[in-house]
Amino acid sequence: MMRLRRSEWLLVAYFAYTAVLAHLLPLPSHVPAVTLGVNLAVVAGFALLAWAHSLRERRWFATLRDWYPAPLMLLAYREMGWFAPAHHTHQYEPTWVAWDRILLNDWGLRGAIESLGVLLPSVLELSYSLVYAIAPFAMAMLYVYGKHERVDRFLIIFLTGILAAYALFPYFPSEPPAGSGEPGLTSSGGPPAAPRGSVPGGFLTVKEPR
Repeated sequence: MMRLRRSEWLLVAYFAYTAVLAHLLPLPSHVPAVTLGVNLAVVAGFALLAWAHSLRERRWFATLRDWYPAPLMLLAYREMGWFAPAHHTHQYEPTWVAWDRILLNDWGLRGAIESLGVLLPSVLELSYSLVYAIAPFAMAMLYVYGKHERVDRFLIIFLTGILAAYALFPYFPSEPPAGSGEPGLTSSGGPPAAPRGSVPGGFLTVKEPR
């Protein structure tokens, strides 16, 4: 009997959500059709793999199902770019800056992060840059240690985190700091090149005036 895994249902639900959202947002006329077509192909892929696996309980079918979600994580992120407005009003960026200043300056997070020099800023930048490497690395380790039956559980946890964040993107359209034109914003340059006073702060990096 064909049966989808929990992580597969989660991705199906997400791509169904984006297909509907594409028809509700004020987007270029071709975007809803492209989104729907791509997402239907993704869902068909899940159904095909689950059906083939139910017919023949071969290990390589299970392996294909384990790894099929990996490229879909990048697709999920890419689709959010399709929903970006043609022109940003920058109405949210000042709010993000204000929150960064509260967290980094008023609550002392900047001092805590910089207390060990470039070590913690470097760790934060490295962690951010490795977001998409975590999933394949973790899955590979599960295979190395013979725990491939735990892949679905891992994917549920990982996908819930990233897809929940992606699902909110269209409601808070914002540009990266380098392109926002807002004063006091800089691109999040990676330490040790980042100067004193420029600390990774979530969405934005707030650079103190000299």
